[in-house]
Amino acid sequence: SWLTAAYKSYLAPAGIDAPPPDFDFWKSAQKLGENAMGFVKTLKGQSIKDAVPQERMEELWRGMKGLIDSAAVLQTDIQAQDGSVVRRSDLDITELYEQLKEEIDKVVAQLMEEFQEPLPEDQTERFKVREAGVTRALDMIEDALVLVYENWGITEFEARQKFSHVKPHIQHVILVIGNIADHHPLIVGVVLSTVIRLIFPELSIIRLILRVFGFGKG
Repeated sequence: SWLTAAYKSYLAPAGIDAPPPDFDFWKSAQKLGENAMGFVKTLKGQSIKDAVPQERMEELWRGMKGLIDSAAVLQTDIQAQDGSVVRRSDLDITELYEQLKEEIDKVVAQLMEEFQEPLPEDQTERFKVREAGVTRALDMIEDALVLVYENWGITEFEARQKFSHVKPHIQHVILVIGNIADHHPLIVGVVLSTVIRLIFPELSIIRLILRVFGFGKG
């Protein structure tokens, strides 16, 4: 299929037949980023056959690239403080992810209670409701990050500043995906979820965050 061909052309050369447990995305960020974005470019080109407006896929491609770039900056900031922080709190990076996963699970549960009504049929109202929901979710995620980062000796100001790098990119990507999903659910449900799994490793703050919006099990 065209999806398999695109995968082999752009991701297999990077040695990613399947994301291995010990794969370090952040040490190979540039190489993986280039191959992953090549994969997204191929999806963009295929959109003509799938009747998705080309400009919409262009917008998604730019959003994904912005998210990847900002996520790498966020992770680098965290790892740069790893040594001193671990000595103070006896925490390691794996424990931080586990703590964050617990908080993200709480966010998911709360959002499921708050947003039980289906989206409106009217497209304008639908966008407004979706945008409000995404904003609410990101605010809750930010609070969860602040709570977990405190265990690492990172102040609330620093934590919110770190999240500000990725927050607008996540919101933009989710809203674009939502728009495409309204008209082309198969592409979003299959192709984009595959891209997310390939781009972000298991222990990834961004992957945990994207769980809130339905991308995988984290």
